[in-house]
Amino acid sequence: MLSYFESRNSAERYARSRPYFHLLVIKKIGDFLKLHEPVPWALDVACGTGQSPLALKEVASQVVGTDTSREMLDRAPREPGVQYVEASAEDLPLRMVLSTWSR
Repeated sequence: MLSYFESRNSAERYARSRPYFHLLVIKKIGDFLKLHEPVPWALDVACGTGQSPLALKEVASQVVGTDTSREMLDRAPREPGVQYVEASAEDLPLRMVLSTWSR
């Protein structure tokens, strides 16, 4: 299945123009859940260029972002504690993801 975000140009435009409000949203979630320390892990399905996984680092020790578009994932910033996996929501490689968290 081809996605609009499969092309390099679309992924680049998305990465450049997507507004960054993710930290605000994650802070609201943390406040709502009354989180006083990070949870062990978080999963972001359809993470695009990685804005939400980076914001999730505020409330999770380890974060995995998944997306079907290699072009989008290639533009996601690399940071300790965040990994990216090319996968659809229907085909998440949970064994592989969970095994990396248990180390």
